[in-house]
Amino acid sequence: QGNESRFIAHSCEPNLFPYRVHYDVGNHPKRHIGFFAVHDIQPGTELTFDYFAEVKDPKEFHELTLSQGWTCR
Repeated sequence: QGNESRFIAHSCEPNLFPYRVHYDVGNHPKRHIGFFAVHDIQPGTELTFDYFAEVKDPKEFHELTLSQGWTCR
C-alpha cells in the first residue's frame, strides 16, 4: 500500500528535496509534500531524499548541498 513515494530511498546525498505544499480545495485546506530535484537527474537514477533533513528552505538546502556536502547521522 501507499503511494509512489514508497519507492524513494534515503540518502545523505539526496537528489530530491521534500517541500510542504499547502492549498485550499472548496475552502478545505489540503497539505501535501512535493519532491523537487536538487539537480538534473539522469534517467534510471535512483530517487533519494534525506528522511531526517533539518532544512526547511529549498534555497538553504541547495546551498548546503553545494558547499558542505552531507554526512549521515
